[in-house]
Amino acid sequence: MTYPFFRVEWAMPSPATFTIPPIRRFIETWNTGGEIYDPFCGGSTIANHRNDIAITGIDSLDWLQEQPDKCADIFLNDPAYTPRQRKEVYKSLGITLHDTKASYWSKIRDEIVRIIKPSGTVLSFGYGASHVGKTRGLKIVDGLIVLPCDEVKGFGIVDGLMVLHGGNHNATICIAEKVGAP
Repeated sequence: MTYPFFRVEWAMPSPATFTIPPIRRFIETWNTGGEIYDPFCGGSTIANHRNDIAITGIDSLDWLQEQPDKCADIFLNDPAYTPRQRKEVYKSLGITLHDTKASYWSKIRDEIVRIIKPSGTVLSFGYGASHVGKTRGLKIVDGLIVLPCDEVKGFGIVDGLMVLHGGNHNATICIAEKVGAP
């Protein structure tokens, strides 16, 4: 098992994750063009296929289930970081949140694997080491934070970035997982 390292940078926090300069650069590093999917876009326009629940009223899982198989070159996985945040977003939009269980996120990850192309990249962002996971064929190959993961079916983490925000703000952990990585 390899224990890779993450780069660490500092930047001011923002509720618009992709506007934070080191995070924006991280995305640009992996953005080779093609079909970019973001089911949690929240106003971000990086992806050419995106779901903003404030505009569409469609839950991210429902939106993902409507997408075709193996269609995404890049998948931006940046959901609300906590169940409380997700609940607040839904409440502010007048939408009833039906599922707060961990199984919801498991279903999201299953959909990510279904729609990512064999040559695709998944970029995940969160307060913890959020990633799609070994049970779905991903292998961690880079990171400072050691994640318990054995070699698995053809996916691997190929890049990582931890953005420290200072004060009482949680760091943002950015992980790139590549289909077919060693």
